[in-house]
Amino acid sequence: MPIVNELIISPQILMNEKQQYLLEDYGFFEFELLGHVFSVMTLKRGDLAFDTYIRKSLAIKQPFFSGYRTVRTYDDLDITLNRAFSKRG
Repeated sequence: MPIVNELIISPQILMNEKQQYLLEDYGFFEFELLGHVFSVMTLKRGDLAFDTYIRKSLAIKQPFFSGYRTVRTYDDLDITLNRAFSKRG
């Protein structure tokens, strides 16, 4: 999925109706930022719905993304986009 130059210069977090089902059905807020999709658990026990949520989310995004990584610490974030532009992936 190409990253629009305007969003690189001035990143924005966008929320629209397409993402609303994830919040209502699974308890996750999802947003894209600089070519990365982030999901934030919004329920105390969102971990109970995680497996169902991630299967559904990955199935929808399969044409655009190759998988997911769980972010537990700040170092897990690829803020320099090295993986996005690396030939090794």
